[in-house]
Amino acid sequence: MLDKIKDLLSENYGVNRADITENAELIADLGLTSFQLVEIISELEDMFDIETDEEEVTNIVTVKDVIDIIEKKIKENE
Repeated sequence: MLDKIKDLLSENYGVNRADITENAELIADLGLTSFQLVEIISELEDMFDIETDEEEVTNIVTVKDVIDIIEKKIKENE
């Protein structure tokens, strides 16, 4: 999961792969904007065929938060 997120962030948003760790904050550490965060979540929803709600998205701070939400939604869809 982390590798897929690294691919997305590095290829589409120019984030250095070495900087992308589970504890990295998407905005503070990786320099993404809140608009980019929404775009990323949308891309991940398409990639994994999941849907998130607004409350979940507003609680995302770190890469780990993204991973947790994706994994939770995948399990819910099984």
